[in-house]
Amino acid sequence: MKGRLEDFINEHSEELNHRTPNPEVLNRILKQMGHEAPVHKEEPKKGIIISFNAMRWAAAACLLLALGFGLWKFSANKDVEEATSARIRHKITPATQLPDTTVAQPTEVAANKQLEAPTNRFEDIDKEIALRKNQLAQNVNRSEKASAYKKVLFDKLNDETSPAVRIKALSQTNKLKSMSNDVVDALVETMNHDPNTNVRLAALDGLAKFYKEAYVKKQLIKSLKKQNDPMVQIELIGLLTRMKESAILTELEGMVTDENNIPAVRETAYTGMFELKKS
Repeated sequence: MKGRLEDFINEHSEELNHRTPNPEVLNRILKQMGHEAPVHKEEPKKGIIISFNAMRWAAAACLLLALGFGLWKFSANKDVEEATSARIRHKITPATQLPDTTVAQPTEVAANKQLEAPTNRFEDIDKEIALRKNQLAQNVNRSEKASAYKKVLFDKLNDETSPAVRIKALSQTNKLKSMSNDVVDALVETMNHDPNTNVRLAALDGLAKFYKEAYVKKQLIKSLKKQNDPMVQIELIGLLTRMKESAILTELEGMVTDENNIPAVRETAYTGMFELKKS
C-alpha cells in the first residue's frame, strides 16, 4: 500500500505542487460537506498602468514641442520675406534712386516759381509766335515763287514764235517736287495741240515724272484718245504700258485695227496690248 501511494505521488508531483486543488475536485468535496461551490473569479487582465501625473507631463511636453515648431516656422518665413524684400530693393534702388540734393524750403520754391514761371511762359509764347511767322513767311515765299514760275511758264508756252523757248520752259518742270492741276492742264494742252512734235514730247516728259499722281494718270489716259501725233502716240503707249494701265486696252485694239495709223504706231499698240494682257 505504501509503495503504491509513493508511486502515485511521484506520477502526479506537478499537480500536487499547486497550492489550490483542482476546482472540480474542490467543488465536489464542498458539496459533500454541504457548502456552496465558490464562484471562480477571473483573474484581472494584465496591462500597463499610466499615472495621471505622467499623462499631464506628456501633454505639457507635446504643447511645448508644438509651440517651438510654430516659432521656428514663423522665424523661417520672416527670414524669407526679409531676403525677398532685400532683393527687390536691390533691383529697384538703382533705377529710382534720387539725387542727393538739398531740399529747398517751400517758401523758396514758391518764390522761384512765381519769378520763373511767367518768364518761361512768355518766352515759349514768343518762340511759338516767331516759329509761326517763319512758317507763314516760307509758305508765302513758296506761293509767290510758284506764282511767278507759273506766270513765266505760261507766258513761254504761249510763245508761238520759238519752239526752243517752249522746250526750255518745259524742261524746268523737272525741278518741281510737285505739280498743281493748273500746271498739269497747261502741259497736257501743249502735249495735245502744240504744232511742234519736240515741244509735245517735252511736255509728255514733264508729265511722266508725276505719273503716280491720280490727276496726271487720268489726263495721260484721256490724251491717248485725242493724240494724233505718231511720235507722241508711240511714247505715250510705252509710258502707259509700263504703268500697267489696262484701261487703255480698248483704245489699243482700235489703234491696231485702224489702217490710218502708221505701221509703227499699230505695232507699238499691239505690243502694248500683248504686255497688258500678259500682266
